[in-house]
Amino acid sequence: MAFMSRFSRSRSSSRSPNRKDSERVSPTLTVSELERLLCTGKTACNHADEVWPRLYIGDQDIASDRRELAKLGITHILNCAQSKWRSGAEYYFGMNITYHGIEAHDSPTFDMSVNFYPASEFIHKALTGGG
Repeated sequence: MAFMSRFSRSRSSSRSPNRKDSERVSPTLTVSELERLLCTGKTACNHADEVWPRLYIGDQDIASDRRELAKLGITHILNCAQSKWRSGAEYYFGMNITYHGIEAHDSPTFDMSVNFYPASEFIHKALTGGG
């Protein structure tokens, strides 16, 4: 799950913030935001955060919000927690979204590394327009 505070860079920005930009911003936390940060180490939850230009990391809430996906211009979804009881590619039918799911198990013995190369290939193709 990704977290971003309200004073982090805007989702709509496609460039990385530079030092001058971050020095100009004077973040102000509300008491409840400060309390949450101190107690949990986490700021307010966004369901999708842009971690690289045009590359978002998100949770199941954003993945199930078809309207928000369209608004963000999402074209590819890599689901690293696909399960049999949740819908997969069929949920995005008619949305022009390419879907890739990995059925991972929340277990210390599950070897996720076998999925790294296929996942990185999927992301590379998505970012370069290759499929």
